[in-house]
Amino acid sequence: MTFIPPGEKIIETKICRLSGKEFVVTDKDIELLDKISPVFGGQKYSLPTPTLSPEERQRRRLSWRNERKMYKRKCDFTGKEIISVYSPDKTYPVYDQKVWWWDDWNPTDYWRAFDFERSFFDQYADLLAVAPKLSLYNVQCINSDYTNFTLTSKDCYLCVGTTNSEEVLYSNFVRDVKNVIDSTFCYECELIYYGMDLTRCYNCFYAKNAVNCRDSFGIEECDNCHHCIGCYGLKNKEYHVFNKPVAKEAFEELWSKALLHGGSLKILSDLKSLREKQFVRNMHTINCENCYGDQIENGKNGFMCFDAKNIEDSRYAYFSPKNINCIDVTNTAPLGVEYCGECCSTLANNNFATFQFSHGSHVLYSTLCQNCDYVFGSASIKKGKHIVMNTVYSAHEYEALCGRIIDHMKSTKEWWEFFPTELSTFGYNETVAHEYFPLSEDEVSSKWWKWYNGENKNTYIGSHYSALPIDQYNEKIVGYETAQKNIDELLSGILECEVTKKPFKIIKQELVFYIENKLPIPTKHPDQRHKERMSLRNPRELHERTCPECQKKMITTYRPDRPEKVVCEECYRKLVY
Repeated sequence: MTFIPPGEKIIETKICRLSGKEFVVTDKDIELLDKISPVFGGQKYSLPTPTLSPEERQRRRLSWRNERKMYKRKCDFTGKEIISVYSPDKTYPVYDQKVWWWDDWNPTDYWRAFDFERSFFDQYADLLAVAPKLSLYNVQCINSDYTNFTLTSKDCYLCVGTTNSEEVLYSNFVRDVKNVIDSTFCYECELIYYGMDLTRCYNCFYAKNAVNCRDSFGIEECDNCHHCIGCYGLKNKEYHVFNKPVAKEAFEELWSKALLHGGSLKILSDLKSLREKQFVRNMHTINCENCYGDQIENGKNGFMCFDAKNIEDSRYAYFSPKNINCIDVTNTAPLGVEYCGECCSTLANNNFATFQFSHGSHVLYSTLCQNCDYVFGSASIKKGKHIVMNTVYSAHEYEALCGRIIDHMKSTKEWWEFFPTELSTFGYNETVAHEYFPLSEDEVSSKWWKWYNGENKNTYIGSHYSALPIDQYNEKIVGYETAQKNIDELLSGILECEVTKKPFKIIKQELVFYIENKLPIPTKHPDQRHKERMSLRNPRELHERTCPECQKKMITTYRPDRPEKVVCEECYRKLVY
């Protein structure tokens, strides 16, 4: 049964036109749609209720966002070899990041006059085919060429969504961190390996859902703890192993042995057994009022919000650091957005149906636009205002034309709909949609969506390097000559993922980290490690369960058939404090 927040009323029960599943629209949905409905020429153009379920709306937005697939190709302006999220066989013009910002090319050269005899999306596909694309979204970064959606960071490699950070490898959505590897959703942290959902943690390895913790290994749901190994649900503790206090000397001996001799798997296995005996909280919410979702901090009136901070009056928001009066938004920027709907990768206000737009306002149905206001149906605009299909108009002409286009889109049943997945510039399996909503190639083809087969051609033919124990790369243990020989062979060798068989390499920066922290060389490809980390997080869905302690109904991200002992927030606090 679909969960409805207290006090809300179901106004419509609808059938998703794509999945065929039933979903509901409440009075709060309609209230928010009315708030963000645009006004042209003094007339409000109301947004109708959606035709797709919330899951399909999220999938559609994510099918436009390629985060992790990067390729070598030529810049179509300079001919220089670059790193890009667009594979070399894609025919779109792709410009290097510096070139894209040059004044040597003009986005309005790709102008179109709107044709009222054709559908909007049909015309927009033509514009997408010729408007230059940005190779990567990487702003004010140093020595971080292989990163995407990354801002003001230094010495980062194969990262996504990194902000104000330094020395970060194979991680996604981390902010204000340093010396972090293979981690996800970490904030204000340093010296982290395999961390997930951490805040203000230091020197932690294999840690999940922890706040203000340090010098710990294999911890979960811990707050203000230090020097802990294999612990779950502890608050304000020190020198604990598997939730039991130990002497400082015993802890240090176990820490050294666990790391140096590969005891991490045993510790993590024992932690799993310990966790299965413990209670788990229904949702992770901090300082929230009337919020439903997971990993929400400082929120008020949020429904179906996940990985959201500082939100207010927002619904169906996913990885949204700061949203106010927004509905159906995904991957908005840290500075926040207001009055937005059906947006992805957006940093702006009063936007509707935009992808990869930042610094501006009142933009509709546009992609890859920066520093512009009052734009409709345009692509790759770098600055300006009153633009339709990359054509500049006067303010009066703009208002009148936008109204006519909306009326036309209503007649073609395109109004309110985000850009269709079939128009995406990426194959479905290249995008984040495939990560959250995996499909087979046949399933994708049956929906007339794109599939990218290029990866199947990039196979490695040759011998693979087999990693040695980490102490064999440490000159303090095996001597300088032996260590240097082993290091040279490792850094020049190709490793094979033990799961996917995909080839991968170890870079010098990460090897130094492994040696200093006595961590084993990874045996899995970075993509597989990312996949396994993400599988440890609950799905972005809500379910109703009964708290076994107080017998009250509660909302949780744990499905009713899962075996965990899920308790409500009130009971959880009583149990752990």
